[in-house]
Amino acid sequence: MGDYAYNDFIKYVKFRMGQRTDLSSVDSEDFYGLWVNRAYRELTSKSRIFGLKGFHNRVYFPELETLDDTQETTDGQEYISVPSDALIIRDVWDSENDRLLTRMSWHEYVSRVGRADTDAEGKPTRWVRRGLHIYLDPTPDDAYDMTIYHRRKITTDISGTDTTAIGGEWDEPIVQLTTYKGLMWMSKFPEAKEVKAEFMETVADLMGIYFQDEVGRTMYAGLDPSYRR
Repeated sequence: MGDYAYNDFIKYVKFRMGQRTDLSSVDSEDFYGLWVNRAYRELTSKSRIFGLKGFHNRVYFPELETLDDTQETTDGQEYISVPSDALIIRDVWDSENDRLLTRMSWHEYVSRVGRADTDAEGKPTRWVRRGLHIYLDPTPDDAYDMTIYHRRKITTDISGTDTTAIGGEWDEPIVQLTTYKGLMWMSKFPEAKEVKAEFMETVADLMGIYFQDEVGRTMYAGLDPSYRR
């Protein structure tokens, strides 16, 4: 979780906005709080930030990676439900048969003939997400326990002494993004542009940091010593 509490975010953003107290109550709405939570949700729901590109520039939060192991297939029913908190489905594992299902495209799924044929039912081997359901191929012929690995979405606002669900390293970027949003709302575009640049520079140093875990798995090809002279 983060280090800054909601009240800290309000305090720091208010300082950056020139200690404007009028923004704390606009028609009974605390705009600072509104911007903090919008920035928090926006950051955690994106796959990429502004113009930052590249594989290692993907937005990734380990704290939001979770699983749902309560799902179970039904004989003859072609789908299971997407977890209510799921933003991105990572993998589907048939824990009953100890099998990781392969992702397929929706076109592949609907192109498959015989999906409604009970004789074609079996243990699912592939999956595809569509709306609120995860469709399985082949259609299950029995009840199988399923585990859905997914990235959860932030569905509730923080307040008071609440901290964010992501690491403290993202606290400062949230302050910056909140400030940017406030300036944009007030049409202070030159100032917003400067804060955006500051935000992007800060975030650029964080992007891909969690993928450093993969460095230890890097393999290198080389000539066998027996062939050297």
